[in-house]
Amino acid sequence: MKRYQIWFLILLWSMVFIQGFMNLTAKNDYKLMEAFKASESIPIEGKVMVSGSLGEKKLNQKTRRNILKKLAEQAGLTKKYTIDTVKEDNVETMILKKEGEDGGVWFRISSVDNRNYLSTEVAIEDVEEIFGMREKLESIMEENGIETETSLYVHGSFKGILDRDEKDQVEEKLLSILEAKVALEYKDEYRDTIYCYSPLISDYYERDGKRLNIQMIISYDESNEQTQLYLAVPFYNGN
Repeated sequence: MKRYQIWFLILLWSMVFIQGFMNLTAKNDYKLMEAFKASESIPIEGKVMVSGSLGEKKLNQKTRRNILKKLAEQAGLTKKYTIDTVKEDNVETMILKKEGEDGGVWFRISSVDNRNYLSTEVAIEDVEEIFGMREKLESIMEENGIETETSLYVHGSFKGILDRDEKDQVEEKLLSILEAKVALEYKDEYRDTIYCYSPLISDYYERDGKRLNIQMIISYDESNEQTQLYLAVPFYNGN
């Protein structure tokens, strides 16, 4: 069962990412839907993260609250959300959030001295929707004159640990499907982190003179006895 789940995860993630950045043929679109149907028993989450600067100016509590409420309204959130403020060291963060069983939405304004940063996260169990949500959030930011950076990923998990051969097989299969080449990699007993570049995705950033636009992570959660797999564009900035 473990190997069966792994290969459906690979197919699912690869087709989702290709669909998000390319025009698929009808045949590949059919494959995508079949992969979703076949992997219903595997917990999958997609998340899009959009962030940008609000400039260097002092924003009081009322102003930050109004900005968050306006953005939430533009995103379709009009009620049943909460707004809280958290202070840690010299960073004050106001958070508007709405969470549910199938995902959540978080808008944050973090202020350091007079510098203000906005970040938005949307987590969705239906990963088919993640690219549409990305476009929606970027459009909202653009309407408000905010230059943004965007990151998105899909995540799945299953019981048990992979040995080195199994991890290598998963990574090689994903790299092959995404036509990606490894630029940087860090591997140990419990975590593989791979940065790579795929010409299928037009956006990229550079590190140490190398083009990067995909990050792959395979890690083992010892406390829950689960293997976690992440596939991110361009990088994963979770915990």
